[in-house]
Amino acid sequence: MLAMLVSCTTGKIYEPTGPYIELTVYCEEPETRSGNNGTEPGLDYYNENYINTVDFFFYPGDTPDRTADATYHKRMGGDTWYNGSAVFMIDDLNSDIINSQIFPVLPKEYVEVTVFAIANYPGTLVADENDLTGTSLTELEDLEVSANFAGPADFRQELFMMSGTTVLGLRGRTQILTASGSVSLQRYASKLTVGINVKEEVELQDGQVWKPMLEGMAVYLVNGVSTVKLGGLDDTPDYFSYSRNQLPFATKDINTGAISPIVDLVNGYYYTYPMYSYPAEWTYGSNEGYDREPYLKLVVPWFRTDANGFSQTERQLYYKVMMPEDAREGFARKFVRNNWYHINIDVSILGAQTDDGTVTVEAGSCFMVYWQQKDFVIKQAELGKARYLSVDKQSYELNNVAVANVAYTTSHPVVIKEGTKRVTRPYYGEKGVGTTTPCGGVVRMAGAGDIYAEGSYYIEYDEAHRRALSEDGGDWFYNSGTSIVFSHELNADYTKEDFDYSPYDVSFTIVHEDRPDDERYTKDITIKQYPAIFIEATRNSDDTFRFIKNGTAGRKLHESTYWGYVYVDGQQLVRQGEQDIEAYSYIYEPLGYTKEEYQWRVVWYTGGSRDIFKMNVTVLPEGSSFVIGDPRSKTVDNPVPGVPFKECKALYDGDADRSLKYYYPAENSTRTEFMLAPSYRIASKCGGVEWGPITLERAKCRCAAYQEDGFPAGRWRLPTKGEINFIAMLSANNAFTYLFSSGSVYWSANGAIRVNSGSVSNVGNTTALVRCVYDSWYWGDGQQEDRTQFVWGDKPR
Repeated sequence: MLAMLVSCTTGKIYEPTGPYIELTVYCEEPETRSGNNGTEPGLDYYNENYINTVDFFFYPGDTPDRTADATYHKRMGGDTWYNGSAVFMIDDLNSDIINSQIFPVLPKEYVEVTVFAIANYPGTLVADENDLTGTSLTELEDLEVSANFAGPADFRQELFMMSGTTVLGLRGRTQILTASGSVSLQRYASKLTVGINVKEEVELQDGQVWKPMLEGMAVYLVNGVSTVKLGGLDDTPDYFSYSRNQLPFATKDINTGAISPIVDLVNGYYYTYPMYSYPAEWTYGSNEGYDREPYLKLVVPWFRTDANGFSQTERQLYYKVMMPEDAREGFARKFVRNNWYHINIDVSILGAQTDDGTVTVEAGSCFMVYWQQKDFVIKQAELGKARYLSVDKQSYELNNVAVANVAYTTSHPVVIKEGTKRVTRPYYGEKGVGTTTPCGGVVRMAGAGDIYAEGSYYIEYDEAHRRALSEDGGDWFYNSGTSIVFSHELNADYTKEDFDYSPYDVSFTIVHEDRPDDERYTKDITIKQYPAIFIEATRNSDDTFRFIKNGTAGRKLHESTYWGYVYVDGQQLVRQGEQDIEAYSYIYEPLGYTKEEYQWRVVWYTGGSRDIFKMNVTVLPEGSSFVIGDPRSKTVDNPVPGVPFKECKALYDGDADRSLKYYYPAENSTRTEFMLAPSYRIASKCGGVEWGPITLERAKCRCAAYQEDGFPAGRWRLPTKGEINFIAMLSANNAFTYLFSSGSVYWSANGAIRVNSGSVSNVGNTTALVRCVYDSWYWGDGQQEDRTQFVWGDKPR
């Protein structure tokens, strides 16, 4: 803004003998010399008030046509620096210049002219020895100027470009003093100063105490604007950062340890050198394009001491300081020319460990005022209280942990926005939509845009459900005043119906209580709470069949591209049952197979879940009869089918065609009987065996050559007895769709076992059903990009 007049030139070096025009330029308002409120000074130390050169442009009339040419241009000064104001006399005039260029005869008695003055234009306005006569206001104002606001090393600009206008009236064509007037100049730049107050120590939840190293504090501006047009805001600005020239706040005496401020220390706030930027307009959150949000990066080193007082750890931590909202009408989200923005920052939390971290602190107080000339005084009276809300992070992952503490820093009371609490978890059982599950909550179906796959099912826990499951009858959310606490004890007893078998998805939004709908002060929080034992599901992505044969009994055989199948002797077979038949031979005999040759190779899918369930077992409860480990054999043990496995692409032999080569089935030993792999997938119902049980050798061959939905062959195996037992227990408790039918006999790596609801028993059967498993903990979760192509994924251990 405009500053106060400190002094005017009272004497003239000489009295001109010919016509002249006298123009006084100043970068302060004379009427504010008494120090009106709402103003702040320019500082001589930073050359904020100095005037060196002035370019005057004359345009006929008091409201000139912006496209009309300037009738006269004159550059003055250059040898002297004037502090705050200067008087210039344009005395190389003659009657022709006055009458035809500056004050041409117009059809009115009182002739006026508009003067546009530019002070401290960097470089020269070159056009015929600085004569820009003939330049329109539109052309002039479209000129772009740049400044190096990120330097020099002593943090001082040489000069600040300013501009202003005035209207002159012709005194008389016969007078020596043709016209006189004053031009009030405004700086093009905006000014930014910062005060910082850091908490003496911060104690973390684990008891660690950290203290700041004040002598290492520094700040720099990000997304400052270094270009401006003479007419004002540059609509395609260039941006700069102070990151290579950080501004310090304090120094430390190496002998006494005393801390001294760099600029000043006012009411506990340390101040640093001013920063500058050309005018800008921004959108909160934008870091691209021409509306980038400016912000400050604050650097504060912290150290931690041990019990004896010795420094153990030092960290240089970073904070992002948001620019507060300017409450003045028309000034919001802007750096306005000739305005001074002062921000006080209160730091009471540890920052990010990297410069691109996102720990955000907001201004504790601020004021935005006109930038004018008077003594430098920091006003502690706030013109506007800064509003802010920040959190340490917005996404949390809990691994078998009951509590998440979402700490926040805020200027106003915080609440969880009404209607935003959401607690859900995937559901794999057989309860219908709208019914209550044994573990509480109501079954829902996911729609488009949900966090779960469209058409899948989940359990939703509203507040009544959460309170019913809580020991003290309270909700799972609590606002402590400094954090939102989510607290939910997991049930790890997999023998119970209310066992927590899938991860919880928690989300809510925290807002300022008095402005719940103001998106600028809104934080969306998500929490993923994983139990020690949990189930995930991958839906088999193929739901189509292609007709290939119609048997004599009216049965249809289909070919599938993604569903579970084995690939033997160039054949893959899938059948979907449609009706009973009198003789099963009607199916396989026309294809040229015996029952045994056909049966272990074909997939029998009669309906049910197409999910490939994944069991994750990270921790077992104390006293569990199961153990976690790798049940696979130490040496290669390739099964030998009655017909050869198909030779095709192998992932680990340079994509050369070959058959199965490096297969490691689960051991049949006491070591593996009750063993669970840390993470394993179970073939979907698309992997069912056609028309009854098969022999153990056929079951081994089926798993060795099994592929489903891009999970390659050569990696699937028979499950251990413990893995079948564990899955059966969870199925019996409605954790997910039955994969092992109660009363049926299945092959395990440890022999044939009968599944009786949630328990298993050894039997002496020579044939049994089969359900293969896949070691995700070893092979990972990657699926082949082309899931229609059968590949061998086996490799040496």
